[in-house]
Amino acid sequence: MRIAMMAVVLLAGCGSQTQAENEAEAQPQLTLVAAEPTAVTAPPANAQPQLVGGSQRQPPSPTPKAEYTPLQATLSTQAVWDRSLGAEAALEVVNTAEHNVSYTVASGMLADFWLVQGNKVVWRYSQEMAFTQALTEFRLPGQGQRTISVRVAPSSLTGLADGRYELRSSLNFFPREKAPAVAPVTVTLVSGSEQ
Repeated sequence: MRIAMMAVVLLAGCGSQTQAENEAEAQPQLTLVAAEPTAVTAPPANAQPQLVGGSQRQPPSPTPKAEYTPLQATLSTQAVWDRSLGAEAALEVVNTAEHNVSYTVASGMLADFWLVQGNKVVWRYSQEMAFTQALTEFRLPGQGQRTISVRVAPSSLTGLADGRYELRSSLNFFPREKAPAVAPVTVTLVSGSEQ
């Protein structure tokens, strides 16, 4: 009896439509509409492309020009360095303006010093020292001055040949264009007995 009831229920659900009629009702009706033709015109010859979203790439800028700064920086050291004694160097920074000045320093290192022979850097202060990696502020009152001194250890000079070298320095300002130019100084490195 149970099987007979299931057969009745299954047959009642079929209805009187054919399979083709059921499929036709299930498919949505589409109506095609012809679009009006539109004219396409070419942009003018001098038209620039239009950027939608994002940002347009800028061509590489030339080497940044140094900005005006009221600071003057002078590098000084001994003319002859004795390898066995090491050496000292100083960068004197003077504010020539009547007003206070303030600059952002790119790290805890206010200035870097390096020794060059030809085009090769043979010693660099920043490679021997550790500095905080945080932006700091350098302030100098009107007509004020500050001296930044470094010591070149004898161990830094032991592997270098006797001869002429150039000592260079720069202030570690951000952006770099705000730092004053520093003229290099020529030094002669000798062994202790030659001095």
